[in-house]
Amino acid sequence: RGGAGTHRRRRQQQQQQQRKFQYGNYNKYYGYRNPGWSEDPRVRVLRPEWFRGKAVLDLGCNTGHLTLTLAKNWQPARVTGLDIDGALVHAARQNVRHYLSELAAEEARQRRREGAAEQERGRDPGQDREQDHQQDREQEQDREGASLGNQEEEAAIQVQQEEQEEKRTGNVAEDSTGSQSRLPAPPAARHPFPISLRICRGPIAAPPVAQPAPSAPGDFPANVTFVQGNYVLPNDELLVSQKPEYDVILCLSMTKWVHLNWGDAGLQRLFKRVYRHLQPGGIFILEPQPWASYGKRKKLTETIYKNYYSIRFKPDQFSSYLTGPEVGFSSYELIGTPKSSSKGFQRPIYLFHKGPSSARK
Repeated sequence: RGGAGTHRRRRQQQQQQQRKFQYGNYNKYYGYRNPGWSEDPRVRVLRPEWFRGKAVLDLGCNTGHLTLTLAKNWQPARVTGLDIDGALVHAARQNVRHYLSELAAEEARQRRREGAAEQERGRDPGQDREQDHQQDREQEQDREGASLGNQEEEAAIQVQQEEQEEKRTGNVAEDSTGSQSRLPAPPAARHPFPISLRICRGPIAAPPVAQPAPSAPGDFPANVTFVQGNYVLPNDELLVSQKPEYDVILCLSMTKWVHLNWGDAGLQRLFKRVYRHLQPGGIFILEPQPWASYGKRKKLTETIYKNYYSIRFKPDQFSSYLTGPEVGFSSYELIGTPKSSSKGFQRPIYLFHKGPSSARK
């Protein structure tokens, strides 16, 4: 009986773990995809000009590595990474600081390279003569400074003697009646530095606080945001309220999970929302998983199991559906099949164009 109870508990724990990742929200996803955390190979089939100065939405952003790469390298005006898993969104926000550190390191390396290049070119004779003249001027200033310093020191001693005399006799001021009254001695903190220093170097004041330069559109990390949410609307009626907001929407390795959790209707609703969410002339970048990969995940939850056996809308039909009358993209093209060290991640990526003017229902 004890053995049966242990087996049941293990089974429950296994089911709990499966439910945890029912949306494909694996927290080591980029590790699975890119062992060694090298650059995401999908970046190589994307073009910077698609993103520069644009508003971008990345659906199913996971921990944000691809989103952050686009935001950092290609200066989109703004990028929003959306994921259904709050823990992954939190991790994505934390990853911003890692990308900032990497950016600072890159800038430091660039400065070192530029400095080395300057040294490599060397100085011409004119530069050497100018350096000699500069050294002569500095030596002359040092000699003048030494002479002036003696005069300043004498002046400082005289002022200090006068201050000591004031302290001894007390501060005296004449009031409106002509009588003399003592004023309170100034606090010691009034002269926190030696008076000779003030005489020699002038008044001492803190420099003004530097105001941070305003971020220009496209400056990283001000151009990236991560949001938790489900992009699949509860029903088709809500589609009519969707307004165009983005120039580019990415949906990479996400269709299978939408399909398994919300069935044919949910995925088709997502496609319709994407179309409405894009500005005229916008692009939709889609990386669908093949149907053969669905079966491996069909037992994650009861809902997924039921949806798996009710699916009729297969991945090889996506392109014709997206360019058909129900959605309305004007054209599409295959932009590449990135090579990956994990064979299961070598998938074709498509780009769908929304026409420049659209009166879509």
